[in-house]
Amino acid sequence: MPISFNGTTKRISVPSSEPNVSVQQLYSEWKEWAVQGNNLQFAQALRTFGGDPTIEGQTAPAYYFLTNGWRVVVDGFDADVSYNLYTDEGESPVITLNGGTARINNSDVGIAESAIDKALEYGGYVVLDTSSSFTGTEHPVGTYAQPVNNITDALSICNTYGFHTILVQYGEVILASGVDASGITFKGRTETKITAQTGCNLTHTEFRGIEIEGDFGGYYVDVYRCEVEGDVTNFNGHMTDCAIGADIGIASNATATINGCSSYIAGMDRPTITALGLGCSLNLRSYSGGLTVGGFSHSDCNATLEFVAGKCELLASNTGGVISVRGVVHLTDNSAGTTVDTQAMVGNLIDVSGITVSDVTVDNTEVISKLNILNNGVKKASKLIPHNQDLT
Repeated sequence: MPISFNGTTKRISVPSSEPNVSVQQLYSEWKEWAVQGNNLQFAQALRTFGGDPTIEGQTAPAYYFLTNGWRVVVDGFDADVSYNLYTDEGESPVITLNGGTARINNSDVGIAESAIDKALEYGGYVVLDTSSSFTGTEHPVGTYAQPVNNITDALSICNTYGFHTILVQYGEVILASGVDASGITFKGRTETKITAQTGCNLTHTEFRGIEIEGDFGGYYVDVYRCEVEGDVTNFNGHMTDCAIGADIGIASNATATINGCSSYIAGMDRPTITALGLGCSLNLRSYSGGLTVGGFSHSDCNATLEFVAGKCELLASNTGGVISVRGVVHLTDNSAGTTVDTQAMVGNLIDVSGITVSDVTVDNTEVISKLNILNNGVKKASKLIPHNQDLT
């Protein structure tokens, strides 16, 4: 009887006919089982690393970890398990039943885990989950098995191993005053959010697939496929493929490039983008939905507003600079002093100055003539179903 796998109970049963269990064989058989039928619906059972070539004809040891609560079961016999089988939870990888025993053969000499070994287990990023109970910076805190629950420890782990990515698995992460998140990429999952507070450092910080709000301090940031959940102030940088549901304020002497974004406010309400000082520039490209723009009150403030389709209102607080409005958009211009260029709005690109009503009016006689031809044709074609009523 071969080794069997139960994805529901997360148990790997070893038959008594195979008392010498090869961990490498165990891993190979699990991979074959996983791709059969609908077994990919079950949680991953094993992971491995190592086995890299060292010198000619030799390789580094391979290490195998049971993950997601999976265990090997030895029922009623004595087994030898070789080599290097562990668990993510630090527990015994084997459950023995009915008098069975298991000898787990790992490395003959215990070797202190190096920083490189630990870094490999992180996979290049730190996992943060505010609902987790794990704190501190000692490995394996911050891995998938033990996600860290606070931003201070997460950043400390990043600094220790030279990581630049934090995966926010659940909850709201507050970047309070004094927090240095410069150069960090935050990646989000379901129900995750970043709130930036005044005084945090966001120099070249990136946000991917996560809700954002707060004071971005004028630091250059890159925001991709995020939701603007609450108001964002002092923005500077790129925002791409985002859903905008709140107001955005552009920092003084900053450029906001907002590309492929849209409003996700239903109905007549819409977000507002405001220039907050001198030297503000706004490059709005391929935008969809409603938008209000205000605060462009200095001669060095400029904006390009390019719409796929939408409505735009320019507020009376626009008193200086140049705003160019382009694309398919219904514009309400209440600006008071700003130069507003509308030549590239679709409605202004169609020249109807030489067209009169008579040019587009169809002669009624011609319409009747063509209807008679159609009626006669239908009557002649209606052999199975008589048709005597004219089209009018």
